[in-house]
Amino acid sequence: MEAPNTARVEPGNREEEIQFLRSEMDRWNELVRKIRVPMAMRMMSQGGWLLLETCLYLLSLAFFALAWFSPKIYPFYLLEEFLTAREYLPLGRTTAEDLQLAQILLFILIGLILFLLARMVRLVRAKNAQIHHLAQEARELSLRIQKRLAQISEEPQASDRDELPAPLPPPPPGDQYF
Repeated sequence: MEAPNTARVEPGNREEEIQFLRSEMDRWNELVRKIRVPMAMRMMSQGGWLLLETCLYLLSLAFFALAWFSPKIYPFYLLEEFLTAREYLPLGRTTAEDLQLAQILLFILIGLILFLLARMVRLVRAKNAQIHHLAQEARELSLRIQKRLAQISEEPQASDRDELPAPLPPPPPGDQYF
């Protein structure tokens, strides 16, 4: 962090710098207010976003596993049994094979959609962290501008120094009160 500017301001530039600093402070305060509003109106905290992202990744993984193990799980193994049993051969296997392929592709598609949703949640979480960091930096900059403005306002102006009465001249050498 830079050291604050403590240089004295020239009399002509002082009012210009005060006006400039006030306008900059107003802009930064407005920016901080705009940034902080979405943070206050967020749906979830950072931990909630992280939990949602983790759940979506796990659900995605579960659907990929379901696509792989579906022939061994209760309602779906009946389709596999229908394909492999000899008594159902005269009914035709192409419809059952198409149905099994559609079922596996559906599970893979759902797993892929959940994975993409988890990636989107991750991006939202990262953007929220960046916005929070930006708001902190803007608030610190606004405080530095306020300190500099207060410092300039406290310095005596050259016109104030000119208006002070001139010091009295020393008394003549022979004029003593004793």
